[in-house]
Amino acid sequence: MTHRHIVWRPDEPQVARCLIGGHRAPAPGCACGIHAEPSLEVLREQGLCMAPAEPLVLGQVALWGAVVKDDHGLRAELGYPSALSLVTADARPEPGDLVALARYCGEAGTATPAEALGDIAASILAFQAMSR
Repeated sequence: MTHRHIVWRPDEPQVARCLIGGHRAPAPGCACGIHAEPSLEVLREQGLCMAPAEPLVLGQVALWGAVVKDDHGLRAELGYPSALSLVTADARPEPGDLVALARYCGEAGTATPAEALGDIAASILAFQAMSR
């Protein structure tokens, strides 16, 4: 699952709304809805795991309500995180970071950039960080 600039509140499902057509989401022929991919590999292929800066959180989402399957994965009316991982090169992230994520699904883990992004994407991000 990926979406930028959307606030997911703990204990509240995300409700999709179409900002373009004004109809109930998800709708056939539109891109509205809460997007999810069936596998991490699909996210990597589409470049959706690339992040311009940290932090990056990778997760699984439970979807319900109206759910549409299309060429790009799944789109749903309602969703909520079921598992979350903080992507960090540091073996010991700040404890508060994991506590904040655990508010959503009870437990949060960590993943290295290579595990989450793949080796090539992780190398690109590491190079970008050195260039700053």
